[in-house]
Amino acid sequence: MVVLKSYGPFPAENFVSVKFKGFRGSSRSEVEFRLADLLCMNPNDWISLFLILSKDEQKYEPMVAYMKRILIFCIHEVANMDIEVAAVIKKKPVVKPEPELKDFRKVKLGKINIENWNVLYQRRDGEKVVKIIFFLLDKNLYPTAALNKILGLVEATKSSNADDLKCFTDMLKWYPTFRNTLLN
Repeated sequence: MVVLKSYGPFPAENFVSVKFKGFRGSSRSEVEFRLADLLCMNPNDWISLFLILSKDEQKYEPMVAYMKRILIFCIHEVANMDIEVAAVIKKKPVVKPEPELKDFRKVKLGKINIENWNVLYQRRDGEKVVKIIFFLLDKNLYPTAALNKILGLVEATKSSNADDLKCFTDMLKWYPTFRNTLLN
């Protein structure tokens, strides 16, 4: 979001809501939303909206306080899942990781398995090298350094389909950026 316009409070069933119009990126694509829609929006939009509201709070009164509370709640909810965000705001992630695969012999190191969107990688555990299955759904449980190593391995492995590789690596590149934006 680069621009935000407010269309004042209006009654909505048992509470007062506000309608907003936002514009995204250099293309200025238009998006209309209400307070209740915030939870369904892209987390990048939460961050942009929070920054816009923080710069000029008087312009968006009286609903800016409610909107900021909702946005802070959304960002804190990410900490219930993300290992690095949780460490900064001193919470503990409550998500369970995907179950491990039992038979590693059938899986090639660094090749993307699109059935469960996972990849086999290796890491050092003291003196030993351990094989681990990384599930894309569990990206929030891995530190950024580990995600970057997995990204490098996947990009260096030539056995994955180009489209699968793009989907997988786009998410591995986007997630640390999202995490770092929240942490800053």
